[in-house]
Amino acid sequence: MGVLVAAVVVVGAVALANLVFTFGVVRRLREHTELFNRLNDGGLTGRNLLGPGRTVGPYTATAVDDTPVTGGATLVGFFSLGCEPCTAKRPVFADVAREHPGGRDRVLAVVVGDDGDGDVSAYLDELTPVSRVVRQLPTGDVPTAFRVDAYPAFALLDDDGVVLASGSAVPSASTVGTQV
Repeated sequence: MGVLVAAVVVVGAVALANLVFTFGVVRRLREHTELFNRLNDGGLTGRNLLGPGRTVGPYTATAVDDTPVTGGATLVGFFSLGCEPCTAKRPVFADVAREHPGGRDRVLAVVVGDDGDGDVSAYLDELTPVSRVVRQLPTGDVPTAFRVDAYPAFALLDDDGVVLASGSAVPSASTVGTQV
């Protein structure tokens, strides 16, 4: 009988310890959920720029051909000099840009970095014929307005500057309203 009581006490103690640990895990999950919700409220959804439904902040920029850059229904690509995925996705972006409604005036390519970061001429040679190209630092107006935090990053905007599609894959008119 004494062994049975001891076994019940041990099982009860283990169950109580398990319950305490479970409450700790649930509390920690709630904290993480709150952190994720705060990030989403700020427009940072874990991707590399503003997500669909978000509005791009104000920015001013001048393209490498000295034309001013303003908002509007636009395909936008962000590339960082020295970034291998950026180099790989540059021709894909150029192909989509070539077919984008409205042509070159409705496509914006932002090449981020300074001349010491890599060869900018390849970007300019490939992107200038199909888009307006802007050179900026990561803290420039355009990357800041889009809240870019990783490269490459792509977005498709409507006339009001609302993101229709965004992510690390190049969106096209057929991906409107989706996350890519």
